[in-house]
Amino acid sequence: MFEAACPAGFQTPAEFTAVVLAGRGNSLFPLTEDSNLPKALLPVANRPMISYVINWLEAGGIKDILVVTCRKSEQPIAKYLREMHEGIANIEIVEIEESLGTAEVIRSIRDRIKNDFIVASCDSITDAPAQQFLDLYRLSRPSMAVLLSEEMDSEGGGGSSKDEELRYVVGIDQRSSQLVMLKPIDDDASDFDMRSSLIKKYPSLAISNKFLDVHIYVFSQWVIDFLNANPNITSLQEQLLPIMVRAQSQPQTYASYNFDQYINQKTDPCCDEGSSLNLSSLPGGNSDGIPLVKTNPLSVFAYTRRTCVGGRANTNPRYCDLNKGMAKLYGGAKVDPSALVGQKTLVAPDSLVGHGTRVGRSCRIEKSVVGLHCSIGDN
Repeated sequence: MFEAACPAGFQTPAEFTAVVLAGRGNSLFPLTEDSNLPKALLPVANRPMISYVINWLEAGGIKDILVVTCRKSEQPIAKYLREMHEGIANIEIVEIEESLGTAEVIRSIRDRIKNDFIVASCDSITDAPAQQFLDLYRLSRPSMAVLLSEEMDSEGGGGSSKDEELRYVVGIDQRSSQLVMLKPIDDDASDFDMRSSLIKKYPSLAISNKFLDVHIYVFSQWVIDFLNANPNITSLQEQLLPIMVRAQSQPQTYASYNFDQYINQKTDPCCDEGSSLNLSSLPGGNSDGIPLVKTNPLSVFAYTRRTCVGGRANTNPRYCDLNKGMAKLYGGAKVDPSALVGQKTLVAPDSLVGHGTRVGRSCRIEKSVVGLHCSIGDN
């Protein structure tokens, strides 16, 4: 393999900067009552929750990761990353105000982001291949890429799996994989409205209410400038994403937010920037040298993952479901070598028993994750 030599002291700039949102959050109360155990360190299949998204980013070759958290969570997260995490990435912890929304967080650290950037929540867990997701972004170079995961079947635990969740009907153009419709819905809704102009523009439209937003996004760098100019946008998921989805097909939305000011319009890849292509030799072409510039260069790409284990551990029911799902995929010893298990006790293949745990005689453990240093009596 040929490798270009770099001058001494020269460092190749990183392609992406990853931002992991690890604020305290109250969505998993009372699990987060302990001030020494922030949400990011809650165990999922006996591993700290944040380890999944960091390992996922590292599997995609990401070398620069900013973990953004509040003052109360900074020390325990830093201790875990310093003492327990083994990885290739350069991880830096950034302290922010606890009350900031996700878009406000990105604005507050904008000086640290010099390239395209990835935003992920500490509770995002997916088995989607990171390298494939990022390669598809590289191939299409959209303004934004979104990871959608088909909803997991719930096995119960923690309450109803649909409590307090933001749910959508999504529309994806099958030819381009663009996310062109995103409509909030109620679970008991039997129908919804959609514009006929959207169907005319995207005749190959796949519509589903089965996908959940995993809260893993990739953004073009110009989105930083757009957010900075629109301080009223405080949430990436609830505000920025719907605006960008609508602006693809609604010229009035595109114009009202003045997207042209932020997007660098480019000619078709087959042409040099600023050049023209004579279309007279093409079927239906003309003799004018017309620059191949898209009328709307804004695009939101959707990567969909079906029949998977994944989602967000952002509610107690989802936290329970993901514990059970990740336990099934766990490749190590289902019973930690330090655990003591009594005679005639069965631990099913879908369950885990953690470090230092004692289990009495004649017990049956199934569809469960037993954590560290627990004690279970006989029978």
